[in-house]
Amino acid sequence: MAPDISARWTASASETRESLAQSFPRTGEFKQWIKTSEPVEGKKRFRGILGGFSGGVVQLMVKEQTVGIPYEAIVQARLDY
Repeated sequence: MAPDISARWTASASETRESLAQSFPRTGEFKQWIKTSEPVEGKKRFRGILGGFSGGVVQLMVKEQTVGIPYEAIVQARLDY
């Protein structure tokens, strides 16, 4: 029996890019919180709607703007429905 992941789950920054892309098949449905090791556009903490993952960059909609966050810079991430 598979575990129930319908409420919340966490993506580890140690996952491979391929497994990360497979884990997020439905963009636009998840609110995501991300913490980075270095500033991206002047910030290290982000909260927004997952827009996609391509070329090693996570796209996050933050206050009507898309922010590209390099996968290598992510130290912690959480998805909420």
